[in-house]
Amino acid sequence: MQKVGALYAAAEKDSWRRLVALLETQRGDDTKLGTQVSLYDHGLQTATRAMKDGASEEMVVASLFHDVGELLCPKNHGEIPAAVLRPFVSEDTYWVLAHHEIFQAYHYIHHFDGDPNLRDAFKGHPAYDACVHFCADWDEKAFDGAYASYPIDKFWPLIKNVFSREAYWWAGPGHPKRMLVSGQ
Repeated sequence: MQKVGALYAAAEKDSWRRLVALLETQRGDDTKLGTQVSLYDHGLQTATRAMKDGASEEMVVASLFHDVGELLCPKNHGEIPAAVLRPFVSEDTYWVLAHHEIFQAYHYIHHFDGDPNLRDAFKGHPAYDACVHFCADWDEKAFDGAYASYPIDKFWPLIKNVFSREAYWWAGPGHPKRMLVSGQ
């Protein structure tokens, strides 16, 4: 079992590389999805806006990767980067990532006869305002083809810092705390 544990620990430490590789697959024009920028550029632009706004290190990293699941699973795509980052970020950052697409819908869903107030179901959640801010000030504005984003290498130190944190297991629904994984 110790060998299995060591292999999982090594895989966890390299998960940032797989997340970056997934981001890199979103570079082409075919990932613009009707906007002025590719999903790759959208991630860079969102993270740049977050960084310039003074966001926390983990929120900048979350902003960079927030849409890496878009091409894999358009609905619930936020849950993909949220799951990968969950052991390394706060519960609020995890929640913002996992729910951002519902909050982002506020800005466009009316064009599809959808309800822009879907996010209201989450009023009262501790991260509600953070998710509104994430979408309104960073995500929604990050489709500007003329915006000068920081290059990916500007984010390497932050990515490495976040993924070098001690990893936590999520304890499950109703459990009050995350549990530090010992022996790594």
